[in-house]
Amino acid sequence: MKIKLNIRHRQSRYTGRGYFSGEGSGIVTVAGTPARRRIFVFDEQTMMCVRDVYSHEDGTYRVDNLDETRTYILMGYDNLRQYNKIDGWAGMKPKVN
Repeated sequence: MKIKLNIRHRQSRYTGRGYFSGEGSGIVTVAGTPARRRIFVFDEQTMMCVRDVYSHEDGTYRVDNLDETRTYILMGYDNLRQYNKIDGWAGMKPKVN
């Protein structure tokens, strides 16, 4: 069963000045190599998917306009299914510009 999530930017209580970025040791990799893959951001309290983005080919990414007072779960997903693994990080607070 495929679930289609088409959430690019949800103007709501999740909007703010916060952001997540993947750079340095926090980039997206598949089998140790930087890769372009999908990243989902879920509100930890409601489990609602509030953003989804693709990383760049070099594995870096940025998710902007998040409410900096909320806590999120980030999930990296290999949408090309080259590597059968989903990585996630819970309890994440966004950085603020």
